[in-house]
Amino acid sequence: MNPEQQIFTDIRRICKTLYGNSVYDYNPPEGTAYPFVRIGEQFKQNRRLHKNDLNGDTQLTLHFWHDNARQRGTLTSMMHGVETALINEYGVRGEDINTRVIDDNTTSVTLLHGILEINIKRYKN
Repeated sequence: MNPEQQIFTDIRRICKTLYGNSVYDYNPPEGTAYPFVRIGEQFKQNRRLHKNDLNGDTQLTLHFWHDNARQRGTLTSMMHGVETALINEYGVRGEDINTRVIDDNTTSVTLLHGILEINIKRYKN
């Protein structure tokens, strides 16, 4: 398995362990219960450190959604749970994590949208 797919698979496993059937790697169907997590975009950058070694970074974005603004703590708790699990899984390689919580007004109910931007450093095995 290529390193990017392995990282995706690991992060999906971590999220599923924490939140079970509330984790999607696609846009969930209409009517899905809140809160839920969607595994989103993935990017990579290669970095050649030596003639034969190709290392780099892989970024993956997790989206957390909740339909109750009064339960912001639930959303941020979910985000923190994933963040802690990622640091436990990847150690120093997984400590580069950014978080945001924004309002989403694209539906009739204002949604809370939590965004976890994860940067995992890849090293050639």
